[in-house]
Amino acid sequence: MEAYIPQGRFTLQWHITHRCNLRCRHCYQDDYSAFEGRAQLEKILDQYTELLTENKFKGLLNVTGGEPLTHPDLYWLLKTAADRGISTGVLTNGTLIGVEEAKKLRACGVDYVQISLDGCEKTHDEIRGKGSFDKAVRGINALK
Repeated sequence: MEAYIPQGRFTLQWHITHRCNLRCRHCYQDDYSAFEGRAQLEKILDQYTELLTENKFKGLLNVTGGEPLTHPDLYWLLKTAADRGISTGVLTNGTLIGVEEAKKLRACGVDYVQISLDGCEKTHDEIRGKGSFDKAVRGINALK
């Protein structure tokens, strides 16, 4: 039996941290302090890049967490991946995105940012915490 090797795009959804600034009711993350150090990020990114090269895949790196914007090496990771020709996306709660963060994401060549909204303000805040809806909307507006 031959191994199945998919053609085309190979997506890596990478939880680079368990750290988060929110305490959502539905979240399965239970370690709010840990994150991968830069050396570990680089090692994993090198392995992913090698896999893409060997198999002639186009890469898509979805960076998430926890909350990826809490990671001190997020922008380095995104820029390094983009410099290697890997498309990048960030999956976030959006509450930590202001004008400066939006500029940094653009400068890193991020292809898209996905911000979680769980309904109208009341519903969203019941799930993610009071004021989180307004902060997420502020993040969306900063990305425009």
